[in-house]
Order: sequence, then structure tokens, then C-alpha cells
Amino acid sequence: MESPRKRKTLAVVLSLAIHAALIALLAILTLTAAERDPQDEDGIPVLLGEAGNTAEWGTPQQPATPSSTQESAEATEPDVSSEPTPPPTPTPPTKPTPPTPPAKPTPAQPAKPVITQPDEATIAAEKARKEREAKAKAEAEQKKKAENERKAREEAARKEREEAERKAKAEKERKAREEAARKAAEKKAREEAAAAAANSRVSGAFGGKSGAPTGNANAGAPTGVGGTGTAQAKVGSRRVVYLATPNYADQTSEGTIVVSIIVNSAGRVTSATVQSATTTSTSLRNAAIAAARQSSFSAGENNAEAGTITYRFKLK
Repeated sequence: MESPRKRKTLAVVLSLAIHAALIALLAILTLTAAERDPQDEDGIPVLLGEAGNTAEWGTPQQPATPSSTQESAEATEPDVSSEPTPPPTPTPPTKPTPPTPPAKPTPAQPAKPVITQPDEATIAAEKARKEREAKAKAEAEQKKKAENERKAREEAARKEREEAERKAKAEKERKAREEAARKAAEKKAREEAAAAAANSRVSGAFGGKSGAPTGNANAGAPTGVGGTGTAQAKVGSRRVVYLATPNYADQTSEGTIVVSIIVNSAGRVTSATVQSATTTSTSLRNAAIAAARQSSFSAGENNAEAGTITYRFKLK
């Protein structure tokens, strides 16, 4: 197998031989054309002669005699056939032309869509479709508007009902407060009247039964001994509404009893116990506690305000 270098050398030699043959062929053709008779060619003959008689193409010359012209032509015409053919000029070897790189493929342009004129049926169908869509859109907007108006009316009616209920509730509460205030005022008036009536009783008497000047029994025996007493109450800054008087149950004892009490916000006594006493009489102690529980005071913010009621029992 021949090597690539040998094949390349053979190709160069063949190329040079072909070029040399072509050059030789061109030279032969050129010499053959020069040997042709000028008279056989069309146009005005060019006369080659002595100096001063040289003619140019297209320049009129003086007519010459036939003899002189022939002699001159024989004397001046060179013998082309006798001259040797010059050897062909060797042509230097040419380098092989490198192959031309293939051209980059041009991307195919997308074909433009063919615009056709729609027919009348297609235009009419498109117009009808658009009209249906517009009509459906208008109906949907009208329904939405009507629904919004209905909701607005319902919301307004609901707010009116709520406002009416709020006003009715406020009016009811106002009347209830007025009624409660009226009842409280009436109750207070009754308690004050009762307190005034109690204070208007016989001074110093606790509501116990006074015995006869010579009595010593609670039932007012003819020989019994009567008793008197005073009471003093203090519960913060509250005013005394009603101060109950104890029953002078023991006409044989006397002394001072201090009762400790607790008053709620309404003024009622919720607790009563003996704080101190100068008498050992159980009857007088119990009577003082019972009277303290029945007493009442003005209302206040404190629901457990402490105070005292002092009872003084004294025999006549």
C-alpha cells in the first residue's frame, strides 16, 4: 500500500506535467497564429519596410507599383518555416489550491401565512358570536347589580332593626333604672319615717316594757322596776336610716353593750356580735344583737363596711 506522502508527491508531479503540457499547447497555438498570411486577414495590410515608410492601421498610403511591392515583400518577408521553434518556458510549480470550505447552510425562513379574505358566512358567524357574548355579559352585569342592590336593602333593613332594638333596650333599661330609683326613694322615705317614729318614742326607752313603780317584772308587774337606755351607731360616713331599739328583757340588770356590725353596700347589717359589755346579763346581750341586726344605714360602695352600735341600759 502506498504511503500518503508518496501519493501526494505523485499528485504534484502529475499536476506539474499537466500544466507544462497546457503551456506548450498555448505556445504552439500562438506561433501558428503568427505564421498566418496578413493578406488572408480582413482589414488593411500592414506594410513593413524601410524607415519612414512604416504604415499604421487605418492610415492611407501611396499606391505602389506591383513590381516594387512584390520585390519589397519578398525582400522583407521573413521565412517563418525556417526559423526554429523556441522551447517552452518552464512554469514554476504551483502549490495546490486548498479546498474551499463548504458554505454555512442558510436557515430556512418560516413561510408567511397566507392571508385570505374571509367569506361573508364567516364574518356573519363571528359577528353573531360577538353579539351573543356582549348580550350575555350585559345580562350578567345586570344580575350582579340587582343582587348587590338586594343585599344593600337587606343590610339597611337589618341595621334599622338593630337600631330599633337598641333604642327599645335602652328605653327599657332607663325605665327600669327610674323604677328602681323610685322604689329605693320610697323605701328610704319609709325607713326614715320609721326611724323618726322610733326616735319620737319615750326618750331613753328601748321598747321594753316598763314595770310599775313598785314592780320588778318584764310584764309590768305592779311592783316591777322600769328601765331606760340610749343607743349610738357609727358605720364610717354612712347615715343611720333605721336604728332598732332592743327589748329591755332583764329589768334586774343594767350596763353598756357595744355591738360590732358589718354593713353591705345596700346598708343592711349582715353580721352582729358583742364587742364589749359592762354587764353579764345574757338577756341584754341577746337583745342588743337582735336590735343591731334589724338596723339599717345608707347605701355605700363598700359591700362589707364595719361599724359599731352602743347600747346603754339603765334601771330607773
